[in-house]
Amino acid sequence: MIKLNRLQPSRRARRRTGSALLLCTLAAAVLSMSAIAILRSSKLAIARVDARRTAIQGRHIAAGLVQRAIAELKSDSNFEGEIVAAGTTMPTARVVVKQPSKKEATLTVYLYERSVFAAKEVSIDIDELKTKGKSKDPKEPKTKSK
Repeated sequence: MIKLNRLQPSRRARRRTGSALLLCTLAAAVLSMSAIAILRSSKLAIARVDARRTAIQGRHIAAGLVQRAIAELKSDSNFEGEIVAAGTTMPTARVVVKQPSKKEATLTVYLYERSVFAAKEVSIDIDELKTKGKSKDPKEPKTKSK
């Protein structure tokens, strides 16, 4: 007697023919979605770090420009104009020095070329700049006594 049942797939096997493929496709979809979420998260973290670094650089460049303008005002108390931060990471950064009166100077720092909002504004008393660091009565140096 010849058994023909072995050549034909059983009923149970016929029901499960596509389930392995479906499970593999779902697993691949879940893995790819999690990989995309991780990549997006790291991209946002990199953008946050870059924005923070740029903000810190901007603060330092603004402070440096204010110090350059103060040094210029110390050497020439009638100075009015613009000082550009040429050799920095923000080459368009500039400080505008204006003197609304003979005793006061305003320093306005702009970090970008067409910026309308100032990154930093400082008002300086020019008379105080002239006397700062110069003492009227020089003191004699202290000597060590034994």
